[in-house]
Amino acid sequence: MGHISNWNDERIAKLNPGALLPDLPITLVQRPGGTGSRYIFTEFLAKTSPEFRRWTEGPRHDVSSEVEEELSQRMAGKVMSTPGAIGFVSWSFAVQSGLAYGRVQNSSGKFVKASLASISAAAAAMRELVFVNSPGPPLDAPGENSYPLTSFVWAYLPVSGMASERTDDLHEFLNWCLGEGQSLIEGHGYDRLPEPVAARAQVKLQALLR
Repeated sequence: MGHISNWNDERIAKLNPGALLPDLPITLVQRPGGTGSRYIFTEFLAKTSPEFRRWTEGPRHDVSSEVEEELSQRMAGKVMSTPGAIGFVSWSFAVQSGLAYGRVQNSSGKFVKASLASISAAAAAMRELVFVNSPGPPLDAPGENSYPLTSFVWAYLPVSGMASERTDDLHEFLNWCLGEGQSLIEGHGYDRLPEPVAARAQVKLQALLR
């Protein structure tokens, strides 16, 4: 929101007792609109901050220290090479880039760091939310150990106009992704879908492409 412009601001110090905070201006590096990581991040802010939600619904103001990067890798590189920079990127890119990342406060009031364990805890807690017909992605899952910025990956599918053989191939591929292919994502900054979620996705896939 632009209320805090320097890293040694007392409001940051209060949340990080004992940390040696530099006297550096904050530079915001972000992804452009329409990207998945920006969508998840801004939806989380809108859910947890009434002020941010009001700001998104009204006239926007520019943040003078804002830098925009198109690709996740370039965004991570920009944060690493810019003193005082902060940005957001999926956990897999942060790990691959060796980018330092902080804890995020979840719905239980706990500050949790992204990890396979905290993402798995959030995914398990969110499995019931996919059965609720509500707008926006499921975020800020309940549970003290849940990483609040955990959400799902979506696949956008054409449901008409494709040749039948292409539809069959697409169905086979996506069905594999939701089943046997889940075993290949471990170690890449992602976690398996909870079984009820994968099963529901397979039912939806069957209805769309059959």
